[in-house]
Amino acid sequence: LDGHRICVSWFHYWDFIERFPNVNADAIVADRLFAIDRRRITCSGGRASIDVAAIVLRHFDHATVQKALRILLVGEMQKGNAPQPHPPGLEPATHPKVKRAVLLMEQQVGRNVPLEELADKLNLSPRQLERLFKAETGKSPRAFANVLRLRTAAWLLTSSDRTVADIASSCGFSDASHLGREFRKQFGVPPVMFREQRSGQEASQLMDLDALLRNERPPIGADTDSDGIRGSLH
Repeated sequence: LDGHRICVSWFHYWDFIERFPNVNADAIVADRLFAIDRRRITCSGGRASIDVAAIVLRHFDHATVQKALRILLVGEMQKGNAPQPHPPGLEPATHPKVKRAVLLMEQQVGRNVPLEELADKLNLSPRQLERLFKAETGKSPRAFANVLRLRTAAWLLTSSDRTVADIASSCGFSDASHLGREFRKQFGVPPVMFREQRSGQEASQLMDLDALLRNERPPIGADTDSDGIRGSLH
């Protein structure tokens, strides 16, 4: 796959980067169902493999393809540039451009992505992307990216043994002190205490991203909204 675009699930993006550190990150596609690059086809997994099979079958007659899809209990095949399933906290009806933008934010959660760059990937102007995010989520792209950074930091605190400094660096904070200040401000407790309180809980119980997106502030020690992490999407 060297020199080719590689499609992976956004959920496994960082696992893939850690497992294959020499891979060109710009060649990894984590916002589409599958990617076809010359003689290489890769997909995000799951149902997307069926769509890839249907693409291969396009050399057969349409009736054969439809029969194969019905046998697999699938209605219609999806296009390769269709977005992957919506991330946690997003309603299924959220605009496709917003879904794809969030997936791109997820895969670059530790990087300061300029708004212009994100908009360009979506074939939108920065102003259009700002308006779309406000209409769909009630937040600006930058504020939404901050929510994702905070969620990722909280998840790493409870699902790994990585140091606070390491997590801070991975999630876009300037240092451990910066993470500590912002984490305490938003969650009501410092990162170490959060880790102790949440130790052993299931990942699905660690945070309510819907509450974060609605700007609801749970009780001390629970999850809450973030707007103060190091700027992304300027």
